[in-house]
Formats: sequence, structure tokens, C-alpha cells
Amino acid sequence: MSERDYAEWVRPIAEVLFADSAEVIAFARSHPAEGWDEPSGADGWTRRDVLAHLAGGNDQMVQIILRRVTARQPLDGVSMDPDTDAENAAGVQDRQGWGIERLIAELVADDEEMQQLFAKLTEDDEDLELNAMSMTLGQFLRLVGAERHDAEHLQQMKR
Repeated sequence: MSERDYAEWVRPIAEVLFADSAEVIAFARSHPAEGWDEPSGADGWTRRDVLAHLAGGNDQMVQIILRRVTARQPLDGVSMDPDTDAENAAGVQDRQGWGIERLIAELVADDEEMQQLFAKLTEDDEDLELNAMSMTLGQFLRLVGAERHDAEHLQQMKR
């Protein structure tokens, strides 16, 4: 994780998320080319599919919310519905033809954007009500951090 000035409540969440992201990127950069089309621990997905899922796929809801919050825009009209299996599969299919280097570049770009967005959060943002989700921004981001989405998929790719 690059050194950023995060609000106190954001720092522990950012540390976990960006450490997990860095591990995924390091794994992707070091994994042999011939191993990407092998099955992963994710049912029905190859390692390449899991990487495609992570690269610009799942968790875009987090970016959408953070973009709005940091731009001080209302969250009206932002879908708070979680990603579905069908949406995830469609995203993987959309990126099916991408090479590994392009998928890694997308992961790096997503990570950099997230770091920038996290750095824009203030102490006051922790208690911002996300009415459509019946929780605060702080509660939501702590759930995202506790989920360890990237770490879970990294383990699937390593299986």
C-alpha cells in the first residue's frame, strides 16, 4: 500500500483492503502463463475467470458509492443491490478475451482509484447515513473490509 493520509477510521480498513489487493496483483504477476486456464477453487471458474472477476468486476458498488461521497453528490439512484451471480458471470464473460497483462493493469488501476477515494474520506464521512442500506458509510466499509473479497479469491486461485 502506498503511503496516503487517511482519516483515522479509514486507515485500518484501507490497510486490509490494499494489502489483499497487493497480494492478488503479486500473485497474478508471478503466476506461470500455462496455469491460468486451470480450474480454481471457485466452482466452474478457471484462475483466469477469477482474475477477470476481480479486474473491474465485482465490488464496483464500493467505487460508485465512494465517488459520490467524495464528490459530495447524493446517492440517489445508486443501486445498493449486491452483485448477483449472473452479473458476475456476465462481467467475466465481457473480459474473457483480455490478456493477463490487461487484467493486471485493470486491477492496478482499480486499486489506485480506491486508494485515492479512501484518501478523500474525512472523519465526518464515517457517520454518513447510507439510507438505502440502513447503515453508515463507516459500517458499510468495515463490512467490505471484513469480507476480504480479494483474499478469498486469491485463495481460490492458489488452489
